[in-house]
Amino acid sequence: MPSGSEVPGYYPREEERTGYRVVRDTDTLGASYDRYLRNGMSSFGPTEAVRPVLGAMPGYPADDRRIAVAGGVDSRTLGYAGVRPEPPLPPDASNTLFVEGLPANVTRREVSHIFRPFVGFREVRLVNKESRHPGGDPLILCFVDFATPAQAAVALDALQGYKFDEHDRESANLRLQFARHPGPRSSGGPRGRR
Repeated sequence: MPSGSEVPGYYPREEERTGYRVVRDTDTLGASYDRYLRNGMSSFGPTEAVRPVLGAMPGYPADDRRIAVAGGVDSRTLGYAGVRPEPPLPPDASNTLFVEGLPANVTRREVSHIFRPFVGFREVRLVNKESRHPGGDPLILCFVDFATPAQAAVALDALQGYKFDEHDRESANLRLQFARHPGPRSSGGPRGRR
């Protein structure tokens, strides 16, 4: 009797599937990073372990070459050696990420622990601004630098929606985006003078 994966039309359970899952709000950092390591790269990486294919059931990537060919992949869309070209980065991509959703008392060390496992991580910069409202929590601006925009995109993809404190039900989810006007870090000179 053939195993389930050899039966046409069989779609494995969630724990049997290979490929990418959506990061859920309840995923821990360890689970997010383990998935990142297992899969090699996110959609911004140079290769994909598993590709979604035309004709495959939505949400179930086809990892069998025979299915990929039968699915009607157009050879004109394939790049060198039959691999699809890397998807382009968004036009606003930079090597610096802006991170929202951090608690007011967060430390640089805590944020560094989240991003350090990602290739190309350089540094975390926290800027504390006074609250606009009397007695309110200070505003925390967080910038995370990577070596390249592609490496920043991998971290953005993997950590979008990550719950900062999994033990606190009221903990916010991280919201990441490319920093709008990234520039070299200030060397501490006087500002505003020309």
